[in-house]
Amino acid sequence: MNEQGILFSKQKNVGQAHRRNYAAMTRRFSVILALVCFLMGHSTLADEKEVAPVKRVLVLNSYHPNYEWGRSVMVGIESVFDNTDIDVLCSYEYMDIKHHQPHIIFELLKELYSKKYAGFKFDVIIAADNNALDFLLAYRDTLFPGSPVVFCGITGFRESMIMGRRGFTGILENYDIKGTIEMALAIHSETRNIAVISGVSTSSRIHQDRFMQLMPELKERVNFIDLTRLDVPQLTNRLAELPAHTIIIYLAYYKTPNGTFLAVSESTSLVLKHSGRPAYSLWEHTLGSGIVGGMMLSGDIQGRKAAEYALKILKGIAIETLAVTPESDVSPVFDYRMLKYFNIPQSKLPKNAVIRNEPQTLYYRYKYLIWAFVALAFYQSFTIFTLRRNLGKRKKAEEDLAESRAQLQSILTSMQDIVFVFDRQGVFTECYAPKDELILPLDSFIGKRHSEVMPPDIDVKYAEAFGKCKERQVAEYDYKLEVAGETKWYAAKFSPMRFADDFTGCVAVIRDITDRKRAEDREKQLESQLLHAQKMEAIGTFAGGIAHDLNNILGAITTCSEMSLLDTPQDNPVFEDLQHVLHAANRGKNLIRHILAFSRKKDQERQPIHVKTILKECLELLEHVIPACIKIEVNTLSDTSIVLADPNKLLQVIMNLCTNAEQAMRGQNGILTIALDRVMISEDAPQSVLELKPGSYVRLSVADTGSGIGPSVLNRIFEPFYTTRKPSEGTGLGLSVAHGIIKGYGGVITVESAPAKGSTFNVYLPTVAEETLTTSLPAAASLQTGNERILLVDDDTDMLYSIKKLLERLGYTVVSCLESNQALETFRQDPDGYSLIIADQIMPSMTGLQLSKEISKCRPDIPIVLCSGVLDEYSGEVSTELLQNNGIAAFIHKPFSMVEISQVIRRVCRCGATPNPLKEPAYGQSSDHR
Repeated sequence: MNEQGILFSKQKNVGQAHRRNYAAMTRRFSVILALVCFLMGHSTLADEKEVAPVKRVLVLNSYHPNYEWGRSVMVGIESVFDNTDIDVLCSYEYMDIKHHQPHIIFELLKELYSKKYAGFKFDVIIAADNNALDFLLAYRDTLFPGSPVVFCGITGFRESMIMGRRGFTGILENYDIKGTIEMALAIHSETRNIAVISGVSTSSRIHQDRFMQLMPELKERVNFIDLTRLDVPQLTNRLAELPAHTIIIYLAYYKTPNGTFLAVSESTSLVLKHSGRPAYSLWEHTLGSGIVGGMMLSGDIQGRKAAEYALKILKGIAIETLAVTPESDVSPVFDYRMLKYFNIPQSKLPKNAVIRNEPQTLYYRYKYLIWAFVALAFYQSFTIFTLRRNLGKRKKAEEDLAESRAQLQSILTSMQDIVFVFDRQGVFTECYAPKDELILPLDSFIGKRHSEVMPPDIDVKYAEAFGKCKERQVAEYDYKLEVAGETKWYAAKFSPMRFADDFTGCVAVIRDITDRKRAEDREKQLESQLLHAQKMEAIGTFAGGIAHDLNNILGAITTCSEMSLLDTPQDNPVFEDLQHVLHAANRGKNLIRHILAFSRKKDQERQPIHVKTILKECLELLEHVIPACIKIEVNTLSDTSIVLADPNKLLQVIMNLCTNAEQAMRGQNGILTIALDRVMISEDAPQSVLELKPGSYVRLSVADTGSGIGPSVLNRIFEPFYTTRKPSEGTGLGLSVAHGIIKGYGGVITVESAPAKGSTFNVYLPTVAEETLTTSLPAAASLQTGNERILLVDDDTDMLYSIKKLLERLGYTVVSCLESNQALETFRQDPDGYSLIIADQIMPSMTGLQLSKEISKCRPDIPIVLCSGVLDEYSGEVSTELLQNNGIAAFIHKPFSMVEISQVIRRVCRCGATPNPLKEPAYGQSSDHR
């Protein structure tokens, strides 16, 4: 900058771009302002005030003008000087330390500034970041003796740095590394590793030292991966090798050991591209190219606080009274695009989180430009009207006005909008409307006040709008009317009319917005549907996630209970207690299976099933849903209730009908009646089932004693999104989905209801021949023993203990391992010493499949039994061929009984690997379970 600097007063002046925009706008309005000055006359100079002296400020920035942090600091400084009543003359200097070593550039800058500012006296010097402060500590007394220094953006500050030096104060860059890490771990609860990225610049080394001080506090929770002080090729290779469940802490990677300089956007986008992991930072200027967020420090705030200190000094406050501010304002800030990229829900963020780059509508993005254009157009129209009046060409104006009115009338009559013109008393003078748009003829409006022809509730708004027009205001509002038995929405805009600066009336433009309102309602319904679908998906995900752990717990309980029963005489009171424990554990096992079956996301193929079996599973679920004040009565008259359907979807239909019945009786005592029978539909069937083909059908009836359904609602209950409940109680999709499912199976759903008489829903499904139901329960099996040596692997301590004890009781020699890597190493030491491997599927370091693949490399012929607590974990995601290729001989679900595991072991040890480990059901389980 030259020695004159930039004069800051009351005008906006933020950066060169803003100054260019301001200059362009100044030129645009120069002609208009000259005309206004001519009309208003010259202003008096009698009251001219004395000009205050100009204050000189030097802003010394450590970096170059395009560095994001330095630029944000400068914006903060300028925003304060823009809004002060002190005339400030600023000089800017950029030291460019990012590209030059301080020990080289300092002497050159000292020589330059000594010549450039010889004879200058600065009232305040603002030092931005550490290098600028270091330079002034070394040369302030030589170059700018006596000038007070306000610093900002200082990291690693120590009191000894300014001890004994007068005239120094400022703001410290006290960022929150620990807070950022704690917040990131709360968002990514599965995190096991934190990778730290930093360069070799001065600030980078300071950040690294502060981070290292925090590592002892966190080393028990996570592992740390050091990616500091690496060149770009080394960093990209290390990023690509990062393990799963890793997050990244980004600490200013702007300069590499080989001297390469990177912009912020270059380094952050490099981290995202080569790691694919969420990265968190401490500075807001790093957002935009790959950083998710963090407890962030803003350069704008640093600059503003430093400028506020400078203003206090310029107003006469002694610098010695301004203490160094030790704390900086940090807040949780996130990038909307990165949240979407990593599927991070906003519910996981802190309540006071600030989200940047969130998409905006076109109006909000350009609203100032739009309103400026409207204001400019209005001002120009007013100016043209005033000039034409002053020119005295009234007659020509009236002729033009008459022609314009004729054209306007032609245009308005062809438009789809309704236009009313009122005089100053509120009387209709002109009306224009498309054909059949108004209930009353247009002639009935002319010469009448709006209160004479408008409905009372609408006329209140017309009167309010007319009053605003008298005050030269534009009024807008929406209202609805019943037109020919149909509800229609209109948007009304009232604009005042003036002539010779006098109010002459107003124009009302009425637009039909019925379609827009319906579209908005539809959008709200779709949004409600999406939220409901997401909620149901979350429930299914949660159920699947906890099933493994719950089954492990139940497995340990059942196994230990069975062994305890064998050791307890039947006449011992403990024997009966153990039987109850085992019975309760089996109930828990069945409940988990039902919940998983109901929440499964993937559809099954249609298959022959007993409706009675599905109904039984539904009743087991309803025991936990239906309140005790509602009695459930079941009447199953038919055992031959075989239909061709998807068990999950049929279960969903029954659950929807039963929960609807429960809601109809909510808050009162009632009876829920479920009946199942078989009926024959003939050609002369009742009207409600005429669409069914003649034949044999299973009829499932769900009846309640609730308040019933009125005729107007009864005709619409199967419509999507139609519901009489509150928004929080449902979306109106349950019955429509059930109707679609049954319709797809060739059946129908009928309903019989009346107010105060309850409702009955009947589901008709075509039956199939009983011979098509080929699945059956396995035969009962006895407990079998053996003497082989077995390697057992399970990451659950209780499950490992109970299975090992069970197998040893059956006569086997068992070597147990709590971790898959340990098991692999144990097996490699003696691969021929084991007859069988029993491994859990879901383990931390290696899954059961991965462990089986490694074991098969050492000994392909050894049989492996895979077990898991997640129901049907492989029936779709993993093929049978893949299991066979990994040496899986059998698959069994947890929790299993002693009989089941003993039979599986003997079968595998006799026969080796079976051709299809998935299609043969585990002992003690139904082959049709879902």
